[in-house]
Amino acid sequence: MNTNKLLIGALLGGVAYFLLGWVLYGMLFMDTIASMMPGMAAVQRSDADMDMVAMIIGNLSFGLLLAYIFEKWAGIRSFIGGLVAGATVGFLLAFGYDCILHGTTTMCSWNGVILDSVIFAVISGLAGGLIGWWLGYNQK
Repeated sequence: MNTNKLLIGALLGGVAYFLLGWVLYGMLFMDTIASMMPGMAAVQRSDADMDMVAMIIGNLSFGLLLAYIFEKWAGIRSFIGGLVAGATVGFLLAFGYDCILHGTTTMCSWNGVILDSVIFAVISGLAGGLIGWWLGYNQK
């Protein structure tokens, strides 16, 4: 396992997760998600109160998860391979978590579960594509 490639891939993926999450969750789908997840308003932080350290750690963790899977187990070394694997892993993570959230709270509707899972799959696919590309870049 190439530790340097893994860590740089994790960093690239984490940055992609952060930026894409900001655009998709924070801008494009913010109002739609709010309408499908009405219970979130009671627990959501304001923009000024966001814990950016936690956000950065969380996004880097998702980047590391994909980079580790791709490098250690899957041998993914291309953008397309990373895109497909990242989208699959992202969808399954979000869908599983959101189903449990829906089953145990009143924070989201089934439409919210589906929308969140699809958005996270898109973000994970693009981050995974970047990670897969990096892991295969200049490979000898």
